[in-house]
Order: sequence, then structure tokens, then C-alpha cells
Amino acid sequence: MGAFDLPIPGASLTKEPGNALYERPPQIVDPEEALMAHLERLNDADTMESALMMLERGMDVKSLAEAVLRNAVSRGVHTIDVSLIIQKPVEEWISGVATEVGIDYKTGYEKADRKTMRERHAVLKSGEGLTEESFDVLPAAEEPVAEQPQEMQQELPLEMPEQEPAPQASKGLMARG
Repeated sequence: MGAFDLPIPGASLTKEPGNALYERPPQIVDPEEALMAHLERLNDADTMESALMMLERGMDVKSLAEAVLRNAVSRGVHTIDVSLIIQKPVEEWISGVATEVGIDYKTGYEKADRKTMRERHAVLKSGEGLTEESFDVLPAAEEPVAEQPQEMQQELPLEMPEQEPAPQASKGLMARG
């Protein structure tokens, strides 16, 4: 990537807001509901097989859970704050399944050394066995959420109330004229 291959400042402001799925209201707003949806999806044999394969190849549980949750946020399933709330239970679920199956894994909370970081990078860079579906947990939002009914919308005043002018500060040395 060259020095001139960067986005132009303000380019994101030229597109209509709301085109990206994460710019729309999320499908799920309740953290418990989001957690149950993630656990239901992770309980799928193919999804869990992909997750366990990533753990066997050196990815830690924390990074795997973050990838799954970040993917859901980018597809408009839930918000970032919901991800932060449910991250630990998702990590515990993945760890529990890995322990039950007998896979040695890293939690992601150990002190990382350079070798571990290089191994993790190599796993992700190789992309072997990875597909976009590897991190899919829930289907993306397809339709925009309907507008609120007219009676629920709050009317904002069109004019600003008049304010008294601020008192004049004493003139300083430079203001003498």
C-alpha cells in the first residue's frame, strides 16, 4: 500500500448514512437474547467444528470470541456494548466445549510472548480452513427497521429560545484604543 492509497478525509461523509448494516438499529438489543442467539449458533456442529479447529491451530479463546462478536456487530445483529456484556459468557462456552472435547487451548489472558504472537498471526494469515462463515454467528440484518409511528416521534422546537446576551468582560490592555 503506497502513501497515496489512503482514503480521502471526509470521503465517508459523501455516502448516504444508514447504508451499512451497523448504521441501522440492531436486530437484538437485549444482551440475554443476544447471548442465547450466539450460544444457539455456536451449538451448531459445523460452527463449533470451525471454532475448535481455530483453537487447535493456536488461536486463543478471547480472540475467537471477539471475532465472532465483532462479525455480528458489523452485520447489524447487535451493538458493540452488547458484545462487551456477553463476551465473557461466550468465551466460557467455547472454553467449556474445548475442555470437554479434550483440546488444549489458550485463553488469551496469558502473558503473550513473541513466538505466540507470530504463531497466531501465521494461523490467521494462512486462512487455511477459514471462510467468511467461520465467524458467522447470526444472519445479517436484511431489511431496515421500520420508522417509528408518527405519535412516538418527539417534536423538536424549530426556533431556539432567546437568550440574554453574555455580560461584557472587562477590556484588557490590548483592547484600549
